[in-house]
Amino acid sequence: MQASPQATETMKKFSQKLKKLRKEANMNQHELGDKLNVSQSTIASWETELRIPDVLTLNKLAELFNVTLDELLGDDKTTDKNHTDRDVLILTRRISSVPDEDREFLLNTLNSSIDMYLKAKGRGFSNNSEDG
Repeated sequence: MQASPQATETMKKFSQKLKKLRKEANMNQHELGDKLNVSQSTIASWETELRIPDVLTLNKLAELFNVTLDELLGDDKTTDKNHTDRDVLILTRRISSVPDEDREFLLNTLNSSIDMYLKAKGRGFSNNSEDG
């Protein structure tokens, strides 16, 4: 059974995007394979359009490279909403990696910084529940 033209195009975009992201991260195929617990030849097969990873591995790749699945699969549509969603995703992942005991401090600091920025710009807005 032959893959549809759309599937073939997605595979091609994924292969190109994976190679680009890996190189931007200054990793070789072996190093990326080690991070994902797969062989260098598996990474090579992904980058040469021979195979595509399973869904769980795609998620791991997206997390590793701080991209969305859409971006990883080659969807390069650049809209403000996509950039905002990506920024929020990256911040969410980074915050979730902070130990629980430090997370509240980090979030309070971030909220305070945003409040100061908005106040300086004359667009004061606070999302703190204490403000009523």
